[in-house]
Amino acid sequence: MFRIRRVYDDITPANQDAIAEVLTILRTQFPGLSRRDIAKLPDQLRNPLKYQFRAILFVAEGARGKIDGFALLFHAPMLKFCYLDYISAARQMTGGGIGGALYERIREEALDMETIGLFFECLPDTLKLSRNPEIRKQNAARLRFYERYGARPIINTAYETPLKLGDDNPPYLVYDDLSQDIELASHGVIVGICRIKRIQRKLGLHCRQKRKFRATTDSNHSLPVAGNILNQQFKVYKPNRVWVSDITYVPTDEGWLYLAGHKDLFNGEIVGYAMGERLSRNLVSQSLMMAVNARKPGRGLLHHSDRGSQYCSHEYQSLLERFGLEVSMSQTGNCYDNAPMESFWGILKQELIHHRCYKTRHEAMQDISEYIEVFYNRLRLQPGLGFLSPIAYFKKYHAGLLAE
Repeated sequence: MFRIRRVYDDITPANQDAIAEVLTILRTQFPGLSRRDIAKLPDQLRNPLKYQFRAILFVAEGARGKIDGFALLFHAPMLKFCYLDYISAARQMTGGGIGGALYERIREEALDMETIGLFFECLPDTLKLSRNPEIRKQNAARLRFYERYGARPIINTAYETPLKLGDDNPPYLVYDDLSQDIELASHGVIVGICRIKRIQRKLGLHCRQKRKFRATTDSNHSLPVAGNILNQQFKVYKPNRVWVSDITYVPTDEGWLYLAGHKDLFNGEIVGYAMGERLSRNLVSQSLMMAVNARKPGRGLLHHSDRGSQYCSHEYQSLLERFGLEVSMSQTGNCYDNAPMESFWGILKQELIHHRCYKTRHEAMQDISEYIEVFYNRLRLQPGLGFLSPIAYFKKYHAGLLAE
């Protein structure tokens, strides 16, 4: 019998003894490790800032406190992922279920920390990368163990490239999404990223790339401009606090179709949009009117845009003043100041427009309206919203199910 417990530091005598036994397992089970790499484990537990990650040590503790196995996990909070550095049973304890128990405990920990998944290395099971049949058999058994939990190797990466010519067994980089295939699972489809990539290669599918940029911002004017109050502070915790707006274009056989939009930074919803054959101030005014009618925001909402003449026009500024909206504008030539709106244009073009050849502007307008109203706002799941659509996230907020 054994129990899994976490070792937080090397302060108490019990933890010091446990770490000493872990170091012994490292030396016996990983003979290629240098003394320096083995000896730094206590320091990794004590000094997360020094190593830029948090080290988490779990041990399988048997009778009389003897350590029968361990797992060392690194957590990168800013990147929201975990890396499993080592997992091993003691030499005399292999095959006793210790590895499985440790791995299940690690997956629970990674889920509790709300990470996107767990990464680790695993030796290859193919003849091309592993020439020794006995080692290849062991590698295959190890991979099958992790695959039972849904982990899959990410193929065709630099991990599979030997560091030196003739080297054998370059490791795979393996990814375990911790059973978080949320979007696919909600439709009854359970599939990992590696399978998706294999299907893409088999069917010859690939992502459409960005097209040549066409400028839609005319900042060469003498109209008054506002300061950059938003200043790239894109995290918003309540609806109708910050809206961003921009203009883009869509090619058709009749000529350009121009599209203006307004986006609520709280949930990423496109709250207003308008389309037309001319790049005019009337376009952004129509989009704003749609947003105001739909959301009816209170006074003080921050409206952020670029310094284009459409947004700086007296007519548009009068509308903003009429609705009590505070004005913020990007610095000249800095697209990052309006990154959330630029991001939406990129998504729209990659997922829809670059796959279409519109004969008329009317055809494009119908297609884009359907994409925004039916798909993007109501169906498209977004990781930043906890894998909810913008509308679902908005409803969850008003139902009191989100922490303010």
